[in-house]
Amino acid sequence: MLLLPVHQNDYQLGPIDAAVQLVEYGDFACRHCRAVYPVITQIKHWLGVHLCFVFRHFPASDNHLWAWQAAELAEAAGAQGQFWQMHRYLFEQPSELWLDVLTVTNLTSLGLDPQQLIQDIVQHRYQQQVQEDILSGLCSNVRQTPTFFINGVQYQGVCRFDELMETIEAAGFEQEQR
Repeated sequence: MLLLPVHQNDYQLGPIDAAVQLVEYGDFACRHCRAVYPVITQIKHWLGVHLCFVFRHFPASDNHLWAWQAAELAEAAGAQGQFWQMHRYLFEQPSELWLDVLTVTNLTSLGLDPQQLIQDIVQHRYQQQVQEDILSGLCSNVRQTPTFFINGVQYQGVCRFDELMETIEAAGFEQEQR
């Protein structure tokens, strides 16, 4: 079970009271998270306003060199109102290129203030938020990424569209709502 329910401080897409709450504990540097990103994009498109999608950080710094920095980068972008733009950028760029391609031009094109972002990263201003996500994940028995919760229940299946949708429908989402 998800011990920390979805709340207003989470980065969420869709209304918090949507019929389906899908929470992902993810890592921007994880190849499995990267592989499931298009599936989640498809689910978001398919369910529309009936879905509240939440992303929580669970960087595996031991396994992924830039995982922690990417989580802090997303949080810093979030402080500027651009979390989801950075989320998309990080999942759509090859992870080994993050630091090379994050130029002032790229940051500005994402709607970010580059100087503020760099200052936030250097000062680890959002380290606490990342740590809070990790702790909430550990309390909910998250051990790897990606880990999903559908309406508060940990998803144990394969991260493919059909399987996820089948579980979402079994959790009480009616097809007529689409």
